[in-house]
Amino acid sequence: MTIGSGFRRFERGYNLIEVIVAMGMMSTLLLAVITLFFFGRGNVYSGKMMTQGVAIGTDALEDLSGQTVQGVYTAFLVNSTTPLGTYTIDGVTYTNAIIRSTDATIVASPPAQISSENVPAGGTGLLTSWRNNITTTRKMARGSVTVIMRPRQPTAVMAGTSPAPRVLQVRVIVRWIEAQRQRHVEFDTVRYRR
Repeated sequence: MTIGSGFRRFERGYNLIEVIVAMGMMSTLLLAVITLFFFGRGNVYSGKMMTQGVAIGTDALEDLSGQTVQGVYTAFLVNSTTPLGTYTIDGVTYTNAIIRSTDATIVASPPAQISSENVPAGGTGLLTSWRNNITTTRKMARGSVTVIMRPRQPTAVMAGTSPAPRVLQVRVIVRWIEAQRQRHVEFDTVRYRR
């Protein structure tokens, strides 16, 4: 037995192949963890924006909840001369509708009254209040609130033969831009004449 051969048995270490394989496995694991953090961050942001959109829509519905049909019409300066139109938003077409929005470019050919609202003395109108909520409180990128009103008896109401329809369908759409794509939430309610 030689002196050197006994020593080598206890000096065994890792060879280069084992080190490279271990580094490859560690790199794969590290890349997977970093990817999870990246996508998790995006999902958290998306959830936050969706929560903001729902909060704005809920605020808008609460503002409209105490209103009758005539109250909604008064809030948005709708009268017997207000024209009904056909509007397409996010692929959905609304016929015999009246539209009001914080974004005057929400539809291809918006009516002249798209931003019309009743501003009480010393206060703000609903559209202005919602616009302020989007820009200052919620800080949503290019956000908007749109109200689409569809009376059940559109011809009688618009001809001025009755003060307001018995039933008014109202849809509130909150839109915003998130990661270069349009996102939105919709809320529906019905207002009745009392």
